[in-house]
Amino acid sequence: MEVVYSYWDGSGHRRSISIEKGSSIKEFLEKVKRELSDEFTHLRRSSAENLIYVKEDLIIPSNYTFYDLIETRARGKSGSF
Repeated sequence: MEVVYSYWDGSGHRRSISIEKGSSIKEFLEKVKRELSDEFTHLRRSSAENLIYVKEDLIIPSNYTFYDLIETRARGKSGSF
């Protein structure tokens, strides 16, 4: 599954990454951290637990999987996901 994400450090850095269908948000954040740590060296000292996944107006806990979000049709206040 292809996930488009934006790393925000004062400006958005838009990228995409491939993950397995059953991947957790934590696994996604770990993979993103590894991918970005060459360019953003301050991420090397950080762990995935220090990162958050925000989609529209939702802050997604790291123990959820992308499949959980699709299966439950998770929606924020704006009705989007």
